[in-house]
Amino acid sequence: MQRSTQAPPPQNPLLVQWIIWGALLATYGIYGYICFLQSQGEPIEPWNQLFLLKPLLFMSAIMLFLSHLLPKRVFMGSLRILPPEMITEKVISMRMVVPNVISWALTESVAIYGLILVFRTKDITPFYIFGGIGVLNMLILRPNPEKWLNLAKEFTRQQHRS
Repeated sequence: MQRSTQAPPPQNPLLVQWIIWGALLATYGIYGYICFLQSQGEPIEPWNQLFLLKPLLFMSAIMLFLSHLLPKRVFMGSLRILPPEMITEKVISMRMVVPNVISWALTESVAIYGLILVFRTKDITPFYIFGGIGVLNMLILRPNPEKWLNLAKEFTRQQHRS
């Protein structure tokens, strides 16, 4: 057996992110279909009077807030361990994958809260609200290398001042 001495082709981190983002966005369609099937028949109880509604609204607000705050913190933390001269566009493109996936996963939880309410009430309305907010946030948080490049530039400027 001969082993190849060639290095594997480099992965495009931005392409990987678009694939992950698209797959997560597509799950909203799956959730919607499940909600549609579950909501067939008469509602069990009014969803807007359900005890779970207030905690799920509170958790949704926290998840949406964290989906914008936490990834930036993770990204900046990953840059802190690197010497400033190693912070290049290629390094940034590799370092932005995990923060993006974190933000998308937090956003996905909002749609799941709507799914939970549909299972409890057999009314699809809460999924339209929670899922719509989730989709809107996913569109806002789509892969955007410029945002991360600007954050890294800001970070390096702060490092040079210190």
